Amino acid sequence: MDAHSAACSSSLAPFYIDWQDLLDSVGGDAQVLREVVAAYATEIDSELERLDRGLASNDLTTAEKASHKLKSAMRFFRLEPVAAAAERAEAAAENGDHSAASAACAEFGPGALRLLSAIAAWLD
Repeated sequence: MDAHSAACSSSLAPFYIDWQDLLDSVGGDAQVLREVVAAYATEIDSELERLDRGLASNDLTTAEKASHKLKSAMRFFRLEPVAAAAERAEAAAENGDHSAASAACAEFGPGALRLLSAIAAWLD
């Protein structure tokens, strides 16, 4: 996860994952939830790397697409403040504003990394 620290670093804001709510959202099927969560973990990790690459190379189209996918993942986990920051990064990248995209990434990146840690612990 250190690979994501360059473009997405700041203090971590606390958040809570309601695993029961997520279980209910998949009809109470624990195996389905496990598969969905594992798939999101893979996607989040991949998109954080893609976002870092996009911002580092000033490829705002890549940053926009990665931010969009990260926003969706954060919303699945009901992490609205993190999703809102990802949405700001997406909009900034779409508008060609590298500085604002990087600033928004600094807001949501740590939350995404904390989510990855929480997922790893939950899957364990």
